[in-house]
Amino acid sequence: MAHFVETTLSVEKPGTTECINLLKALPVHRSSLGGFITDVGEDVAAYDRRLNDRIEAKVRSACPDTAAVILGA
Repeated sequence: MAHFVETTLSVEKPGTTECINLLKALPVHRSSLGGFITDVGEDVAAYDRRLNDRIEAKVRSACPDTAAVILGA
């Protein structure tokens, strides 16, 4: 997912379209992964923290108005 976010925001001037794509994709990713992640011995909250550590700066820079929602804060 971190790679998806980085790729989505790698366009020359990321804006509304890219932020909307993240607004749609990240909640689906988190909810669908949540059903499987504990099966492999992973903690959902720890995964979310690691993901946000990797994507937070880019998301806040490209999508300041929606960053809290995208990051699940």
